[in-house]
Amino acid sequence: MVYTRLKLGIVLILLLGFVPSSQANTLELVFEDGRSRNTLYTLSEGGVEYIPLNQVVQAFNLSRNWDSLNGMILLSYRGRTASITPDQPIAIVERRSYSFKNSPKYIEGILMIPLDYVINILPLLYDKEMSWDSSRRVLRIGSSRIEIASLQHAVYTDYTRIVIQTNKSIAYKVVEKLPALLILDLPEASFILPNNPLQVGSNVVKTVKVINSYGTTQVLINLGEQFASYNHFALNDPPRIVIDVYSTPGGGNTARKEEKPPLVGESLNPLDILPKARTPTTVRAVIIDPGHGGRDNGIALGPDLWEKDITLTVAQKLSESIRRRLGVRVILTRNANENLSPVERTTLANSTKADLFISLHVNNSFSPNTRGFEVYTLDAPGTSDNTNPEALLVKASALDHAQETYLDKSERLANYIVTAYNEETKSKDARSKRAPLLVLKGAIMPAVQIEMGYFSNPVDKEKITQEDFQKLIVKVITDGIINFKRYLEQVSLN
Repeated sequence: MVYTRLKLGIVLILLLGFVPSSQANTLELVFEDGRSRNTLYTLSEGGVEYIPLNQVVQAFNLSRNWDSLNGMILLSYRGRTASITPDQPIAIVERRSYSFKNSPKYIEGILMIPLDYVINILPLLYDKEMSWDSSRRVLRIGSSRIEIASLQHAVYTDYTRIVIQTNKSIAYKVVEKLPALLILDLPEASFILPNNPLQVGSNVVKTVKVINSYGTTQVLINLGEQFASYNHFALNDPPRIVIDVYSTPGGGNTARKEEKPPLVGESLNPLDILPKARTPTTVRAVIIDPGHGGRDNGIALGPDLWEKDITLTVAQKLSESIRRRLGVRVILTRNANENLSPVERTTLANSTKADLFISLHVNNSFSPNTRGFEVYTLDAPGTSDNTNPEALLVKASALDHAQETYLDKSERLANYIVTAYNEETKSKDARSKRAPLLVLKGAIMPAVQIEMGYFSNPVDKEKITQEDFQKLIVKVITDGIINFKRYLEQVSLN
């Protein structure tokens, strides 16, 4: 290790002789509460700090492979993979794309990656929590991530006990979808469970299943016919969550009563417990969501120009167009450089009782040939299977609200907007797609996410920032909404 550090230090010193205006520096890696330390040498060039990729691979015990077909470097750790490409400011981790201001690059034959990559990408790949102290130049690698170690149950005379054992104590909350389902929301956790789903088969609990859903981990407890109440608590040695589900009243939190509770049996559709949907008959209010904002910049589109700026500009123009041409109420989730979570955006849409939800974004891809205008609707888990009770159970938890009810209308709205774009441009560049987008998950109205073009494509990149193209986008979205409004009104008359 001493030899490796010395060798890297000498290499960087030699580099400084060839790269003008460059400066060498170091940062410290501190593992597991200071029990292990490591030094990484860095090189600053043009105001950007770089680290030799080999140092990162060695320090974090990563596997490194070369994808010659796509020109990418694959970094792997315990089944997780990150892909980076020299001279491209994009990284892909577990099929998700992340954009940066600067790219990995070769400096005198050594592949260097920006410090931002290490700080922001490694926590997604590595199995430890990380924090960066810029003033002290220390990257701390803390305790292991949350793991669900086991899922167990025991059936007693008047109750069934479920025990979820974890590697450390965690906060959780219980979401009631009574009388059919209890959901435990946990921080995102890893799990390899041989008995998932856990088949319980008592009169109060049928099955227990652990799933990952939109950045959280959920434990789904499918309740039985004799369910009456439940109780839950956490224990620390070893860390575990205990849920007792009772078949007689008085054992815990009594279930909320309904005037006509649905029969809880094998034929129960868990979607029946979702909030009752409103049936839109026209469009009176539209909520427009300019993607990103605040600390969340989105894609870098140019010097001091970010995706959050373009989406806000187009949203403001779209708002004016919809008001002028439809005469309806329009709300923006943000009208300035504000940071909002996906949940806050859809909560605002639901609270204003809007009839449509339109989220605006700019897309990105590793392939510079991928281009076009795309309109996304929610791809819910198990959307294609409406008969499998297990698939329906997952949908009930994943959707959380009633977007399932609106998928048909959301897709119709998407198709109207796509058709308007293709007719206006006399092309077939626009298309509709599905994706499990968190911002659409909770919207209780027809909802779409519009990707105005691909920054990674030279043609789209140039157009997205142009006034004329932004006006075209505003026009076709407004045209699509007008046609969708006519459709709703015609259906309501029949």
